[in-house]
Amino acid sequence: MNELRPTPSQPVFYGQIHFGAFRTPFETLNLIDADIYGHHWAPRWWRNLRLKEWQHVGIIHDDVYCGFAIFDAKFMAVSFFYVFDRHTRKIIEHKRTTLQRGAIQVPDQLWHGDGFFRQPGYRICMENRLRSGEHALTISITDPPAVCGTFTVFENLQRCQPLIAVLPVNDYRRPLYTHKAACPVEGELRIGDQSYILDPTRDWVLIDVQKTFYPHNAFWKWVTFAGRDQDSTPVAVNLTQNMIRDDTTWNECCAWVDGRLVRLGAARFDYDPGALLAPWTVTTSCGRISLTFAPEGERADQINVAGLIRSDFHQPFGTYSGVIVDDAQQQHIVDGVFGVAEHHILRA
Repeated sequence: MNELRPTPSQPVFYGQIHFGAFRTPFETLNLIDADIYGHHWAPRWWRNLRLKEWQHVGIIHDDVYCGFAIFDAKFMAVSFFYVFDRHTRKIIEHKRTTLQRGAIQVPDQLWHGDGFFRQPGYRICMENRLRSGEHALTISITDPPAVCGTFTVFENLQRCQPLIAVLPVNDYRRPLYTHKAACPVEGELRIGDQSYILDPTRDWVLIDVQKTFYPHNAFWKWVTFAGRDQDSTPVAVNLTQNMIRDDTTWNECCAWVDGRLVRLGAARFDYDPGALLAPWTVTTSCGRISLTFAPEGERADQINVAGLIRSDFHQPFGTYSGVIVDDAQQQHIVDGVFGVAEHHILRA
């Protein structure tokens, strides 16, 4: 699983799925063609209903953390935007939930794919242009406090290898696709009369794109951060534990060291689900990650639709300290690097 495979033109051929981690992004993401039930082809509309898709963005600045997402659950569309002031520890949040299919579009791929979430007084647009090495993100929210943001994300494939993986969920018929990257970002975020200027030599964006045929009952634990180690080398981490049973073989756990992708073993989390603002400990089965997460706050949300659809979502944010060991067995020590975590239980 540690070897990056050459990328085929598409992940699904005649219903069969190419699993693995890949060197470059897919030109076409035809996950909807997967035979997820095994020689009993479900109607296309049903397979589309079961495919959950999102694009999540986290922006790390010395003064603020900004997180936002568009999530297409197919039976409903959800979006949130929040800003955490790292000095005052105050949170500003806006969110929308709608049943209108035209309100959301999750990009089908990142080479040249656009996404949006549009509701009155709330607009998020994502223009993904991986072919040119840049993504454009814009935010316009008129609800008080009003928010306006314009960002350019620099995802250069020659300088930073993203994690591109198609993984088997339980029965090897349900694919989990993900594209994750830690990239420099520039732009401006305005909240009311306060302005924050983002500098690509200092500030980071964490990109998380996911398209997965989740089972009706699902969960995941996730931690991610980006910053610099003791020698000012850029480092970032993405660790996940979810429904994949054989996660020592199949996982989306990795680190980036000066843009180089480091594949890792299975992630193991030690925290109290009833006290998510208490410290977390995160390690990997390969012994190359040992981290302590100190939460400073969280964004939480719960959805319950007649007991049939449920979501218990918690996204703490705070600082990480610990050790990353790269492929050359060099230790990278992080101390107080900012990032987020997630504890999510889903029935859909």
